[in-house]
Amino acid sequence: MAKRYDRYALSPGDDIGDPTVLNTVLRDIDNRLHTVEAQGAVIEEKADDLEAVALSRLNDVFTGALQTAQDRANEVGASFRAESATDVTVGLGEKTFTLTAATMGGFVASEYLIAVSAADPDQWMRGRRVSYNVVDGILVVDVDAVFGSGESAADWLIRPAAPGDAEHAARTDNPHGVTAGQVGTYPTAAVDQMVAAVIGTASGAFDTLGEAESRVLAAEADLLTKLPLSRPLFMGQRTGSTQTASGAFVVDNVWLDSASAYNTSNGRFTCPVSGYYEVHAHILLSNGPVNAWADMAVWKNGVLQGQQFAYSVL
Repeated sequence: MAKRYDRYALSPGDDIGDPTVLNTVLRDIDNRLHTVEAQGAVIEEKADDLEAVALSRLNDVFTGALQTAQDRANEVGASFRAESATDVTVGLGEKTFTLTAATMGGFVASEYLIAVSAADPDQWMRGRRVSYNVVDGILVVDVDAVFGSGESAADWLIRPAAPGDAEHAARTDNPHGVTAGQVGTYPTAAVDQMVAAVIGTASGAFDTLGEAESRVLAAEADLLTKLPLSRPLFMGQRTGSTQTASGAFVVDNVWLDSASAYNTSNGRFTCPVSGYYEVHAHILLSNGPVNAWADMAVWKNGVLQGQQFAYSVL
């Protein structure tokens, strides 16, 4: 836009208060400003168009690059997966699979493989690759570990695998020296003999229901003392005076205390090992008024853990 200074310049003797002169100058300045503003709007619009074009081209370039990278990653993963419709019976030894036409060409047979039935994942065979012919898709695997032995399938999914510790798994000489007491087990015959002895001890006539319950619980505790225990266990009964007021409920007749953890003086059981403990208790309300109640609670280090209520009604 050309300069207009010469047109606006004043000369000696000019009447600067003449409205005609001022209006002419101001009209010209207004027109020029309007033109500049209009051109600015056009420039801003073109800048927006240019930005949109640039972003679109960048999106096209990067989207294509990312898709290509993803496709290549998928191709790498697919090269280690194959399928076979060969009817093969689960078992040890060499097994031959013919891979499908869609998967045989790009399949990379790793040194160790697993074949899993698509319909039943509990049927599988794992072993070392013997050979693989990429032309006809014939894969031979020397199977050394199976699940579902004796069953057959024709829908095998073949994937890379890691060899198992077959040498350790096949050992039968108890290499770690685990004892029955450590795992809480006992020979079946010995357990049967102990149970028969307990039944004989608990049998017979009882004068009262309470007597029957006491003898059965005592027989059960006696059985537990004969079995190896790997966890702390306490059982007992209160045989002294009745409990008529709040306070610690102390068991004075201890049937079993495998870890010597119960204190018969204050009724406290000190847990000898960390873990979860299960607590059972039986309350008998007798000779009390109607609507009498009893509350038994378990406390741990001064903190209430649980409560049990009993009521007597007509």
